[in-house]
Amino acid sequence: MLPFISKKNQTTITDQDLEEAERSQHLKISTEQIENTNWGLLHEDEYAEGLDRLGIRRDGGYSMILTSKGRVLSDLFVYPTPFVSEGAVPSYLLEFNNDVSKFSQILMMLKMHKLRAKIDLQKTSGLQSWAYFNKSDDFQDYLNDLKDRYFCNRNSSSPESATELASKLVHDDVLFKSDSYEVLKNNLKGFLVDDRSPNFGLRFLLDNNCSIPMESLFSDSFISRFHEDQMQVFGRGSKVYDLLRISDGIVQSSDYGTSSKQTLPFENNLDYMNGINYNKGCYVGQELTIRTYTSGVIRRRVMPVQFYLLNGKSTLSDEVIFNADDPVSWLTQDAGEVEIKKRDEESEEAVATAANIFGVAVKSRRSTGKIGSVIRIESNIGLASVNLGFIDLQDRNDVEANRFLVQFHNKPEYDGKVGCKVYVPEWWQEEEQ
Repeated sequence: MLPFISKKNQTTITDQDLEEAERSQHLKISTEQIENTNWGLLHEDEYAEGLDRLGIRRDGGYSMILTSKGRVLSDLFVYPTPFVSEGAVPSYLLEFNNDVSKFSQILMMLKMHKLRAKIDLQKTSGLQSWAYFNKSDDFQDYLNDLKDRYFCNRNSSSPESATELASKLVHDDVLFKSDSYEVLKNNLKGFLVDDRSPNFGLRFLLDNNCSIPMESLFSDSFISRFHEDQMQVFGRGSKVYDLLRISDGIVQSSDYGTSSKQTLPFENNLDYMNGINYNKGCYVGQELTIRTYTSGVIRRRVMPVQFYLLNGKSTLSDEVIFNADDPVSWLTQDAGEVEIKKRDEESEEAVATAANIFGVAVKSRRSTGKIGSVIRIESNIGLASVNLGFIDLQDRNDVEANRFLVQFHNKPEYDGKVGCKVYVPEWWQEEEQ
């Protein structure tokens, strides 16, 4: 949880270890506090330097749980709980975006790996999961200001400062109504700024016993600034929230549905979504993860796609646009198993004939290559796991770039009638082809 060096063999301590130890000294926290207080969560900003790199805060973080073979078991959010600190022991909530069928497996894995640590693991209920999403430029500026004031490592380097800033956020009239302080203190179990993509939004965990609706807890200044008639707070499983998330290219393990396919964290863009620390050691699935990172070979990633009819009735642009009235909206109900194929102009021509040793004319058609498979469809948009070798990362989202054919295993009558365009999310970092 904290970067304190406890190695006994001095020859295995690297210069990087010493730098981390020097940085951690500015964290004003004692072993007594770590063991016996609800101190918060360590946050590290890998792009920051000096004292801004490490901080102790009460907002949550995003990551994944892997199997021993380095495959994704589930993605999760970790929250110090409650948001405004109370209690004599460290306490955390883990929120999984997955079907309940995997919960027993996850809980068993956590119990197995706690070994002899004095940790109490239990399933909780009676919580509400909410998210607020707004893609306006004004909201991006607001979130940046919110993080600078309340969730900055420079200002939050001790359990005391973390609790003070969390209490200040709830009490100030910046996000929440100041007269709702007692309600939030008792019912706000977890909070974070969702940084899976830049300034994606806010997430809240509320107690089910909270007597005030989530929308009513926001301050008047917040509502008026972001237009009361456009205010939307989404509960867990909201269709609208999923559409916004998919169009932004954010994948969750639940998007794979009941499929038993196990994926690698980099395929699910864990590195792009700020969910991994490459200096962290000894976690389940670490070996394959670090080997993949150091080799630099990542062949597949999940990317947003938009479907269109090849007869030209559908429209495409340089960004993913959801349209429930699109002619291909029937995909949601009827698609079944869907693959993406490389467009091959020769395969569209009349089939050629060739002689074989038996003197019989044989039809031949050059096979189009599979470049990916669709894992989630919502009307005319979706998410697909795509082979990056076929994707033009330079032109990125030019309307004519990265267009492919769609093949339906369960509906062959639709083959050759639907195409899809793969989009490179704007928030992805630039990479070489």
